Amino acid sequence: GVFIGNLPQAIATLTGVPSACHCKQLCLDHADEGCRSWSYFSEEDSNFDTTEATHPNLVCYLIPVRYDRPLECGDGDAVARAHWTSGGVDLVLAPIQATAHADHHYTVTVRGAGLPAAASKQRIKIVAAASPCSAPVAVAVDGIGCTDPSICHPPPAATTAESASWDVQIFPGHTSETYKVCYCAGPCFLPEHWTAVSGTVAVARAAYTVQATAVTATTMTLSVSQAPTSRPTNTAQWRIKIVDRAAFDNDGAEAAQGCAA
Repeated sequence: GVFIGNLPQAIATLTGVPSACHCKQLCLDHADEGCRSWSYFSEEDSNFDTTEATHPNLVCYLIPVRYDRPLECGDGDAVARAHWTSGGVDLVLAPIQATAHADHHYTVTVRGAGLPAAASKQRIKIVAAASPCSAPVAVAVDGIGCTDPSICHPPPAATTAESASWDVQIFPGHTSETYKVCYCAGPCFLPEHWTAVSGTVAVARAAYTVQATAVTATTMTLSVSQAPTSRPTNTAQWRIKIVDRAAFDNDGAEAAQGCAA
């Protein structure tokens, strides 16, 4: 087995744990309290007993350091020793974190324990809350492209040992929408590689929306409405302009130039 030594003090030392599998499960159960790896000691002895009976010594150590951290010269944090079994936690994801910025930009951050060391292989996709992770990226989302529902890019814009962040845009529509984030630790090319992260990303409806209703083959009625949560304005002063759709893309600056045409 392997003994993890010379590490910060264990967050818990538990005796009588029946197996290494139980020790790992205890670490998973305490991942939100900082457990990132575990060491399990199992030995039997007959000390101080005149019979032939043996006494098990079963101890589980929950440790707040990743099991796969690089070894340093003389560190000795992963040493082969009899009676010891050690390991890390599996992927444990915290609820999604989405921070809104100007012009419908969001920083979407996946946080958790057991994120891969090869951080650049991580991917996300954002789908409608009611859709499975095998669904295409929601049409309102810009900044995530997929050549197949299971093959998406880009890699995260920023990473730490326990987080990965992407910069995206999510454009509002006629109604408020809720999205969920699907995560793949990599590699990502099959539906089963993706898992839904708990929590959702809520996007309020657009401040102004337009509804077009055809009247004849060449005429239509345009109705503009304002979101109830927007600052009230005098509708008598509203004006509209119809411009070439080619003047727009998914960038706010280009859209402003289009309306100035």
